[in-house]
Amino acid sequence: MACAAMIGTSMSAACGETGGSEGNADSGDSSGGTGSATASGTSSASTSASSSASTSAATSASSTTVATTGETESSTISDTSATDSTTGELPCGLSEKPGQDGPWFDLGNLGEPLGATLTMECGGQGALMFFLQTDQGGFLPVDDYVMYDVTFDVPGFDDLSPTGHFYEAQGYPVYVGCGGIGEPDGGFNTVGIAMLLPDALTDVHMVDGVEATLHVSLLPPDDEPVVFDATVTLAVPQYLSLDTCGFGV
Repeated sequence: MACAAMIGTSMSAACGETGGSEGNADSGDSSGGTGSATASGTSSASTSASSSASTSAATSASSTTVATTGETESSTISDTSATDSTTGELPCGLSEKPGQDGPWFDLGNLGEPLGATLTMECGGQGALMFFLQTDQGGFLPVDDYVMYDVTFDVPGFDDLSPTGHFYEAQGYPVYVGCGGIGEPDGGFNTVGIAMLLPDALTDVHMVDGVEATLHVSLLPPDDEPVVFDATVTLAVPQYLSLDTCGFGV
């Protein structure tokens, strides 16, 4: 059973008694706030800019749908991060949220909680992308990575990719360890989800203002997937182009 809810411009979903059902790139200096998933057993909708999704211990196989309010909902990245997993605590890339049980995750874009707009950026390795920062917790990973499934659809442009989706990744690894640049377990680890553009997209501004759908699933070990669905409007800054993002640019 996985927890799922389709949300227009809002970013909130929750799993209750009714549970329902890539490529990798360097994230560079990308960062953001998040949408969140919890095991509270209730569905919620707020008016700020983030999302909530949760897993459920229920045994039924139905799905929970959260109504769209047309407003943006909010959540913030928790500042309570544990230290190295060798100490018996959570890895650095996992957080704790007071009163929240079970696996959850937040999504952000450009330093803010993910809201109604998803903005394109130039990644640290010179690739244009739509980058999602992730914050997650409520479970212990088996190593320094947590896995996500991602499907990103942009109507009119999905056929540019051989997968039939603008971007798709299964088992996308997000680094949650405590290593840093230059350290043995650090380096060019992805600390979020870098949704790269199809090679056949020759003019990035063609997708500016297009309404897209986002489907992200956290895959915690030994637990049900935590699913987040949202509709977002794409934004492409005027200064970005295939010629202005790349090595040495």
